[in-house]
Amino acid sequence: MIDGGRRLLFLSNFDGSWENYLDDFIDKAHGGLTAVWSNTGGFPRSYLLIGGGAKDGPRFKAYARDSMSVTNAWYSAYPTLTVQGIDRNSSIREGLPAGKSAPETWLQYL
Repeated sequence: MIDGGRRLLFLSNFDGSWENYLDDFIDKAHGGLTAVWSNTGGFPRSYLLIGGGAKDGPRFKAYARDSMSVTNAWYSAYPTLTVQGIDRNSSIREGLPAGKSAPETWLQYL
């Protein structure tokens, strides 16, 4: 909550397309998303706190587009890697010093 509770700020990072990003919310998180945003202005109509809302794909996508703000900065610690690449590298890094597994196990990530 920002502005003395008048507005809700949501920040996110996703390494896929805009459509896939919103489709993931619609398909996988519509209930929670609707529970949080259902009382905000312009959000698609909901019922019983978790019904409707973000499950209404076209209206949710229109709401998301209308709610976006341009940012002046962007930071990426690993600009050439996808989330999967970062996760893979983390798995290798975590397995090396601890000797948690045989090299053949973590080499599968390469």
